[in-house]
Amino acid sequence: MVEEMYRDFRKHKDEDSSSSMQDKGEDESHSHDHSKGKRKEESFLTPPDSPKKKASLIKLDVKFDLPIYDGELNAEKMDNWIRQIDVYCRVQNIDSGKSKIQLASLHLGGTSLVWWEGRTQADMKRHGKTISFWSEFVSAIKKQFYTLAYMQQAMMSWKTLRQLKGQSV
Repeated sequence: MVEEMYRDFRKHKDEDSSSSMQDKGEDESHSHDHSKGKRKEESFLTPPDSPKKKASLIKLDVKFDLPIYDGELNAEKMDNWIRQIDVYCRVQNIDSGKSKIQLASLHLGGTSLVWWEGRTQADMKRHGKTISFWSEFVSAIKKQFYTLAYMQQAMMSWKTLRQLKGQSV
């Protein structure tokens, strides 16, 4: 199931990027006039207010490894993982909730992966579909792991709570 989700994610990612990249071998100083289907050359030295220059796009080719969330009961770690997935998707122009969920599921491990696989299978049996909105995915994973993490941290704080000298009860 994970392999199928990865193939779907790559397919959507390739479709998104194929519309923005015509040919990797093209010089970055060229742009396309899609309204006429003709190629035109633009210099990077053209002033931004020039009528000749439409908009310049910056393409960054950066190697970035997203962390694996393994279901650790640590609310801060989970929040950071969600934030990193959000930032990566924003930078890569991944807007589809389904694509974001597929990307996130590829970066689950341990108990969180087992939970997600079980949740996906149960949703398919019950509803014939899985979660397709990013906000639903975030809510579901937080409901499963965040509450436990928060409670565990609260219990640890309670257990280690000590009255300091001069503090009233």
